[in-house]
Amino acid sequence: MSIPVKFAERLTAGSGNGYPTKISASDLDRNFAYAALEVSEGLVEKISVGEHQGRRLNIKEVEVLVCENNSPKSYKFLAKKE
Repeated sequence: MSIPVKFAERLTAGSGNGYPTKISASDLDRNFAYAALEVSEGLVEKISVGEHQGRRLNIKEVEVLVCENNSPKSYKFLAKKE
């Protein structure tokens, strides 16, 4: 995976004047936007934390396919909301 801004490279390179490299809010925003999960609207629930609006992934169940004794098996896990 190649993220837009590689902070580790910037930190090891340094700024040349003895001070650490600054991390800009714009660069952080670019990385967060790149990492944002895209899902169907039906799986997203709008929430708020204090005055801040947000989203929460709302999954009711997950189906997992595994192989047991050379035979495919399907398991469903139900999510419990707390």
